[in-house]
Amino acid sequence: MTAPLAGRLCTIYAGGTPTVMTTEPAAWTTNYTVARITEAAKRAIDPATTVAVFVDAFEISSGDYSVNFAEGTITFTDDQGNLAVTVTSKYVPLLAVSQAKSVDIQLPAPVLADVTLLGDTAPRQLAVAQKCSLSLAHFHQMSDDLDTGEGTLLLSTLLSGAPIFVEVKVSTLQTLRGWFMPTKADWKHGLDSALEGTLELTGVVQTCVGRSDQALFSLT
Repeated sequence: MTAPLAGRLCTIYAGGTPTVMTTEPAAWTTNYTVARITEAAKRAIDPATTVAVFVDAFEISSGDYSVNFAEGTITFTDDQGNLAVTVTSKYVPLLAVSQAKSVDIQLPAPVLADVTLLGDTAPRQLAVAQKCSLSLAHFHQMSDDLDTGEGTLLLSTLLSGAPIFVEVKVSTLQTLRGWFMPTKADWKHGLDSALEGTLELTGVVQTCVGRSDQALFSLT
């Protein structure tokens, strides 16, 4: 087993089996319109599972709130007053498997495309999907066991085509976290330097159960 390398900027997590949480308490963070699951270990909500939200023990219509699956937050369209909020769904338990020595983040603004370029006569614009890409520098070899527990997780496993959970401390006040798809891995060997590798990832945008397409990553 190779323990996670020391790093301050970025931690890569392996997601475990989605686990049921029933009427999990959430605490208000912004007045009474935004609530966040209280227990930090349960904030990565499984996007493949239906989310049910209750206020004062009454279930709220799914059209009256949005879900941030990476942060475990619920944003209501209306003020809910100082009432108790609970969430029923599944969360993904996360195991820290690696840390990067440096991170290159590309988080462009959701640029609007001028549709007049497409032959439309009216000067208007259409929103495009949010995008994010990461390039992580690390010292792991493909054969390193990244699992700090009893299991085995090779770096090559992260390139199997399944999203992984990544958390980047952008600053003391901001964190980028969510699901990213590994797209490329490079390694550099040299007699005058240590092994160095890079892992490139793209933020996941997908349709969640009962909801439209949304980014499964956020900068907060």
